[in-house]
Formats: sequence, C-alpha cells, structure tokens
Amino acid sequence: MPVVFGIDISDEGTSVASDKNDEAVKFPTAVVKERDSDRWMIGEQAYEMMLDNRALKTDKLYTMIIKGNMATVGEIRYTAQELMKIFLKLVLDETTKFLGSGYPEYIVLSIPYIDDKIIEKFVQCFLQLGYEREKIHIISRCESFIFYVMSKKKDIWNNQVGMFYLADSNLHYFELRVQRSAKNTVVYSESKEMDERFNLGIINSTSGSRMADRILTSCAERMLGKKVFSTIFLSGKGFEKTEWAESFTKYICSRRKVFADEDLFAKGSCIRGFDFASKKPIFNFKCICDGRLDTGINLNLIKKDNEYSYEIASAGDLWCGKSITLRLIADGNQDIEFILSPVDIYKNTRIIKVPLDFMPKRPSKTLRFELGISFKDSMTMILDMKDVGFGDIYKASPQSAVHREVNLWD
Repeated sequence: MPVVFGIDISDEGTSVASDKNDEAVKFPTAVVKERDSDRWMIGEQAYEMMLDNRALKTDKLYTMIIKGNMATVGEIRYTAQELMKIFLKLVLDETTKFLGSGYPEYIVLSIPYIDDKIIEKFVQCFLQLGYEREKIHIISRCESFIFYVMSKKKDIWNNQVGMFYLADSNLHYFELRVQRSAKNTVVYSESKEMDERFNLGIINSTSGSRMADRILTSCAERMLGKKVFSTIFLSGKGFEKTEWAESFTKYICSRRKVFADEDLFAKGSCIRGFDFASKKPIFNFKCICDGRLDTGINLNLIKKDNEYSYEIASAGDLWCGKSITLRLIADGNQDIEFILSPVDIYKNTRIIKVPLDFMPKRPSKTLRFELGISFKDSMTMILDMKDVGFGDIYKASPQSAVHREVNLWD
C-alpha cells in the first residue's frame, strides 16, 4: 500500500493525516529562520527559538501565497512561493520523522477555495521538492468533506449532512447531500462563510461565551431550518471543547447524530489520496463541489459524413487547468452548438449556440477556424476562436478572432 499524506492548509494552521496515525500531525502555518544562519524550523523547536529571540518568524504563509507577497527575513527577500516550499519540505520531513514512515508517494492538499493560480503555485512547490505531477492533487475543503463523510457508514449520510467549522474570527457552514438514481450516485457539497464571526478569545469569559453561543445558535437555526439531517459535524479549533456552547450544542443534537473532528479536512484529503492511488476507484459516485463542473459539455461534430458527439467535459471534472483546442470547418453552419447535460436529475439538458459571425466571407467549406476551450470557474466557459485560413488558398485573417465568456447556467 502506498504512503499517502492528506494535508489541509490555511492561515489557522496546517494538519497532515496518514493511515499510520489516528490523529493528524499539526503545525502553525509559519516558518522560523535562525538568526545568523540558513537554518529553517517549524513546530515546537521553532517556538522555543522564538522565545529566546534567536530566530525570525514569518507567518500567514497561505495568505502570502494567495496575494503573491514577498517577505524580508534576515535582510534577504523571499517570494511567498519560496517560503511555502521551505515550509512544505519541513512539514513533510517532520511528519515522516514523527510517523516513522517513508516519504509520501501521493500528496493530496486541501485548501479553503479553488483558484487555478493558487493551485499552480502549490504544484510548483511540490515539483521542486521532487514529486511527480500525477501524484500531486489539490482539492477544495468541500471535496475533502465529501470523501470524509462518504467513507462512513450509510446511516451517517443517508439524509443531508451539515458541518460547522470554527476557527479564530472564521465561521463556515458546509452542507452535503447525496442524490441517487438508476444511472449513478452524485454527492454535492457547498460551503458558505457566515457573516457572523467572533474572536475565539471571548469564549474564555462567561459573558463572551454566552454571546458566542447565541451567535452560533442563531446561525444553526438559520442554516439547518426544517431540513432533515442525518449528521452534523463540528471541526476547527473553536470546537476543541463545546461546554461553552450549551444552547448551540442542544439545538444541533436534536434528532441528529453529532460528531467533532478537528482533523476532518486532513483526513478527508488522505482518504481522497487513497482513492487517487487505487488502480480502480474506491468510491462509486460523482463528486460535485467547489473546483468541479456540475454539467457535462458536448459538441456535435461531423466526420466523414458521420455525426457524433465530442465530449468537452464530463460532470465532476476539474474545471481548473482543463483546456481543449480543436480545428474545425464551419461548412455552412452559422454557429456552433454546445449541449449541456446537468448531472442533477431536476435540471434539463440545454443547448447554447455561439455564432461564428467573426469569420471572414468566403466559401463555407473553406471556413476553417480554431476553437480553444477553457474555464474561468465552474459556471463560466471561455471560448477563444480565430480564423486559421485554408492552406495557400486563403490566408488566416488576424482580425477574425473573438474571445467570449459563456455562462453555463443562467
């Protein structure tokens, strides 16, 4: 069995889960550099060096890599990506040492939200550390939540599943539902950042804990409402203890199973990693969440007088980094038709027509053009179309090109 690490990272902290240990190994998302040397550290040793004023600390590395910031450490300027690579190497070193295992063959990293630029930065960090591209996977916390829940017994997810994630000044609600049909099983997950928030420090006082309890209870009443839930999960540093949230706990425990797991995202990432590593998928469902398309996209084409459907994307595919380039001949068609097939059984198939009005005027069988397809997000398809001419007979027209964004769903 391959060694798989599931890593969850944010400014609140970094957790690493493995099947070698029941609990995740945790680190602050920060690096410390010893003064007057090139030695970098993380964890307890780094904290001790900081207390003795023998080291320099750089934290909030996740926000740094999102914004592309730089930091000066000991008179040397470092990019956010350089610091993140140093941090990830130390995380892998320390976790491997703690577990007594080999270095991971597969790494699945969960991040709060999917963004193609952020994904590429993390991928480059791992590539520079010597990992193979096909064994590096970046997923959203929503996807990690799905695989954590679906690894449990059916009674846990038979109805809807909710989760509250509470960190310092950060409250999120996640929801999961399973849709079963004769054709397939689809698991949906989405998250929402709550407008209400509070600093975790207030729960240490009686008045502060009462206020925090009221805020959480109000959020739970609004988000859960009259829906039927099998299970509610609690995660994040704020739920290490729940005695301070008496009203909230009483409300969510009414006719529902409730579990707390601070390492939920890291464990879900690890489970997803074993699914990636398996020759055959362990889980038989389509995953629809942040980072993945919720509809199949096809294009009707004709080749040698035979009409066929060309698949652009399948529901559940990652939209990030997905791109296709085709060379086509209009042959009398005034537009191209995309067929959208939603995986949701309550949505109908839809056809989107994109006009070819950018093409120059010439015989229809010589209207050859290039079609580039990519995605801005799960709801937006990007089309880059341009005339490529027709051999030596008709040269390409540089003016005949167009960039369009197409909404997949109104």
